[in-house]
Amino acid sequence: MIASLMTVNISSLALADTTTPVVEISDYGPVGASTTTDSSSTAVVSGEGLVSETSASDVSTVVSATGTTDSSTVAETSSAATTETSAAETAAASVQDTTTVETTAETVTETTSVETTAATTTAAGNTTTNYFQSSGSAAGFLKTSLTASPEVNANFAILVDSDSNLVVAEKNCEAKMYPASMTKVMTLLVACEHITNLTDKVEITSDIVDYVNDNGASNCGFKSGEVVTVQDLLYGLILPSGADAALALVRYIAGSEEQFVNLMNQKAQELGISSTTHYTNTTGLYNDNHYTTAKDMALVMKYAAADPYASAVLSTRSYTTQPTNKHSSGLSFSNLFLKRIDTQSTGGTALMAKTGYVSKAGNCAVSYFTGASGKHYICVTGKTSGAWNVVYAHADLYKSYGK
Repeated sequence: MIASLMTVNISSLALADTTTPVVEISDYGPVGASTTTDSSSTAVVSGEGLVSETSASDVSTVVSATGTTDSSTVAETSSAATTETSAAETAAASVQDTTTVETTAETVTETTSVETTAATTTAAGNTTTNYFQSSGSAAGFLKTSLTASPEVNANFAILVDSDSNLVVAEKNCEAKMYPASMTKVMTLLVACEHITNLTDKVEITSDIVDYVNDNGASNCGFKSGEVVTVQDLLYGLILPSGADAALALVRYIAGSEEQFVNLMNQKAQELGISSTTHYTNTTGLYNDNHYTTAKDMALVMKYAAADPYASAVLSTRSYTTQPTNKHSSGLSFSNLFLKRIDTQSTGGTALMAKTGYVSKAGNCAVSYFTGASGKHYICVTGKTSGAWNVVYAHADLYKSYGK
């Protein structure tokens, strides 16, 4: 059954304040932004979760205009994949009761199992152990005799045709890899399935700021005591890859990061990838027990692309938050991967993306692409050196194999 995704309206009005702080993003994440003080109060999230709430709005099914987006390059209103005439084919899946997606090639269920065997392959001079090579068809996408073995600047890579669920090209796609901040695609997906009011407000507590500083994590630049809408946390989670946004968001939803991680692992089980993907945190910080595969990461992106809220966030190139008690003109975020790949020759259009970096994972990224024919593709690369090299790798794969 194929069902059309709902349209999410995002305001294109810009906040008219030329002094808006901009979060600059380096190859290893964003740096902070300046602050101004003001006063406000609302829901407070501590290490134990939601403590108090002084106001709440009616449940909304449309993204409210509490922040602004820039759609200068691609039609980014709503889910980017839903604005074309092939909307019903987006990600080759439909959202059914938010828990089950029927695909055109196969139905993924939580009973899907992957027989784990060890196989060793060599990539770029490094030995990579393929802990998760499947003896049969792994969840989500199928390799065939036509699957190519591309020359790509990455230890791990996969390009899938999301419409047919076929693997077009791959390199160590079932080998264990660390997802770094690509983790936040799953964080976003699970969050969007549980949020009922985008205008709810959450306070950034001092322990969140301390955690970000202590771990050198990428962040939005939110300050202790800053009151932020749930919608702004969603965009802050993805565009600047904010760990501060992630922690505030998941505590608001589940009470603690630990409880939210349980939801993420439950979602992995639901998608049939729990034997090859496991989460220990919501931000992507390195942990040896926090892992995935390129193939699994592509499947997570497919489900995110089918969610109207998640796809709207992942497809946004620029966004300005609502003014807060700490930033009177809001904060401006950018998805640099999307802006960078827009400058490359790909033969189509990259619609959504999330990057990641930790030293163990190298530079990595997952992106969603529409070819000249209208077909949809998902690309994942891992263990590349340099943020631009990740862009080049995705652009080359799309140009070489996308139709």
